[in-house]
Amino acid sequence: MELNRDISILALKVYQRRVNKQLCICDPLTGCGVRGLRFAHEVDGIDHVVLNDISSQAIKLVEFNTQKNGLGAKITIKNIDARELLGSYASHEGFNVIDLDPFGSPSPFLDFALVALKK
Repeated sequence: MELNRDISILALKVYQRRVNKQLCICDPLTGCGVRGLRFAHEVDGIDHVVLNDISSQAIKLVEFNTQKNGLGAKITIKNIDARELLGSYASHEGFNVIDLDPFGSPSPFLDFALVALKK
């Protein structure tokens, strides 16, 4: 998974340089939050990252990791169903990037992710 996250970081850096603007990112199935925290820490031009997981135990770990890395100003942590989170952003400005990495098929989340992207 470390190599997978490294590649995600590189891809996000390239995307941010191409669009040349502050990005808002969502990791709706964050687990322990490592990927989203790395986005916030390692990629210049990240305005905000929303980390979410339905597991309250995972969220405790995300909160610990966020605090331990001093990233509280860039991170919002949610503890709801990923579809509910993404659906709630459909009427807002939305996200530039949504990192959808479920255990199993992403198909239950795709429609919700598409409506939560910036137009």
